[in-house]
Amino acid sequence: IEKADAFLAILHDMLLSVRLDNRERLLQMILETKAQKEAGLAPRGHLVVHSRLRSGFDEADWAAEQFDGVDSLFFLRDLVARVEADWPGVIEDLKEVGRILLNRSSMVFNVTLDAENWRAFRLQLADLMAALPAAPAEPRSWLVDKPPAKEGLSIPATVNYVAKGAN
Repeated sequence: IEKADAFLAILHDMLLSVRLDNRERLLQMILETKAQKEAGLAPRGHLVVHSRLRSGFDEADWAAEQFDGVDSLFFLRDLVARVEADWPGVIEDLKEVGRILLNRSSMVFNVTLDAENWRAFRLQLADLMAALPAAPAEPRSWLVDKPPAKEGLSIPATVNYVAKGAN
C-alpha cells in the first residue's frame, strides 16, 4: 500500500494523459508487435492452429483469437497500412475506442486487499475514478464471424501444422 500513490499516478497518466499525435512512435509499436507475432508463428504453430480451430466453436475463444491469434496479426498488418494511408482516420478510431473504454459508468475496478489496506486505498482510488470521464453506459455486442469452414495459412517454415476440428 506504500506504493499506491505511485501506482495510481502511473495509472492516471496511462488512462488520461495518452498522446495520440505521435504517428512515428505508434507505427513503431505496431510494427514491433506485428514482428513478434510473425516470429512466433512457426515455434508456436501448434498453438496457433489450436486457437484458430477453437475460435469457431466458442465466443470466448473467438475473442481470444481476435486479440492474440492470427486475426490479430491480420489486424496489425491492416493497421500499418491505415497508419500510413489514413492517419486522421486511425486517430479518430483510437479516440472512439478510448471514449468507449474509459467510461467510469461502465468500468469495474477489481482490487484485492485486506480490510485495513482497502480503507486506505479506497479514497485514493476514488480520486482516480472521479477523474475518469462518465457517460451513460452503452451495451455493446460482439460481431462474431465464424472462421471459414476450410482454410489454409502458409508461412515460410520447415514444420507443417495440419489440424481438423469438429463440434
